[in-house]
Amino acid sequence: MYKCLSLLCFVCVWLFSLSQVGLASSPYPVLSPVLSTRSLSLSKPVLSTKNHKPHKLFKPKSKFKRTGWFSPLYLVDWSIAIGLGVGGPLLLELIPVLLRDWAPGDRTLTLPYQKQPSLSLPVSVGLSVGVPLLGLGLAQLGIRSGHDLHHGMLGLVEAMALTAFSTQMLQVVTGRLRPDWFERCRPNIETLKCTGDADVVAAGRRSFPSLEASLAFAGGVYLSLYLAGHLQLSGGAGWFWKIPVLLTPLAGAVALSLLPVLDYRNHVGDVLVGGLLGTGFAILAYHLNFYPIWDNRLGHSRARHRVTWLPMLSPSSIGMAVAGKW
Repeated sequence: MYKCLSLLCFVCVWLFSLSQVGLASSPYPVLSPVLSTRSLSLSKPVLSTKNHKPHKLFKPKSKFKRTGWFSPLYLVDWSIAIGLGVGGPLLLELIPVLLRDWAPGDRTLTLPYQKQPSLSLPVSVGLSVGVPLLGLGLAQLGIRSGHDLHHGMLGLVEAMALTAFSTQMLQVVTGRLRPDWFERCRPNIETLKCTGDADVVAAGRRSFPSLEASLAFAGGVYLSLYLAGHLQLSGGAGWFWKIPVLLTPLAGAVALSLLPVLDYRNHVGDVLVGGLLGTGFAILAYHLNFYPIWDNRLGHSRARHRVTWLPMLSPSSIGMAVAGKW
């Protein structure tokens, strides 16, 4: 009686697992559950035949076609990246900026304050994000791969999120004053307390590192790496024309980074550190989603391992079967 009930429970659980995961349409080998008196071993799975055609009952009910590369774990990556890029800076706004001491005779803080910069911060951030997105979209005219487009966009969002959060966190921790601090602060001669607009004064304490430079280099370096992988710089008969294409995003990043210096809003050191910060996170995000440019698989997006677990039960043992591709 006990063996009959165990067998019935096993069949029900197995059928339910097949109907949920859509194992019938999986591109990977299927482990066929076999009931025997011996204990089942995960190291020696029993594979079904290639021409196995399951019953319609086991087909997934979803009307969407399975792509073969998408994993639900990507939703976790998207959630973390968007949460870090949007929620992180908002949380940092609640933390007071370090109030650094300053000397009235510091000539590095006496440059003029410009109310209308050459390029506002929202426009600079929009160009840093929008131009790489446009480059990824135009590349799909020749690539036409949803896998590649997904990984390209995910990597860009990850690079921007890490860069924005780290840059603003350093701004809060360091509290370095901008070159136009005196005109922002308008200090009282006797008390040396600022009498200027509170928002303008608060923004004057967020000079290091430069947010415009870090985001510009994050987007420019990421797009250059993406193009280098897909154009295969060292492949083909003539490849010198590829160099100007790869340098164009970097030139745009340098131009966006120099504008805050020309507008007396950032020191040169702020821009250099911001550029290094954005470059580092761009390289990290690219290699999380694509193979390195020195690899023979350069330009190919990485795939997550997909694994399916199925319960295995026999009259004398209980175990789990694994189906997947490694």
